[in-house]
Amino acid sequence: MIILETQRLILREITAADFDAWSAVLGDPEVMYAYEHGFSAQEVRQWIARQRERYARDGFGLWAAVERLGRRDRELFLRKYYYYQPIAQIAAESGLTVRAVEGKLYRIRKHLQSELGGVIHG
Repeated sequence: MIILETQRLILREITAADFDAWSAVLGDPEVMYAYEHGFSAQEVRQWIARQRERYARDGFGLWAAVERLGRRDRELFLRKYYYYQPIAQIAAESGLTVRAVEGKLYRIRKHLQSELGGVIHG
């Protein structure tokens, strides 16, 4: 369930589909230093289940903050995957380096994969 939407952000309930994203965060020992260890896959599943229980019991809990694609990121994505423009052309016309365009496209694909589930090839 979506809690709040702005031009750049969506706050929504955490779901089981968020497992991979939360595993990356909760499984990192540096992030979880206060717990003195990164969470295992089982602990991440239990953590997500507790959030779901809080929504049902209390009507609120921790939420996922999901960034929407900005105008420039949408433009890069469309130029590469809709118009099939070469990355070098996109970089030259955007004032970015080839590496910067590749990095942005990678992050956009990961963002979409997280939101849509599954694997995005590109």
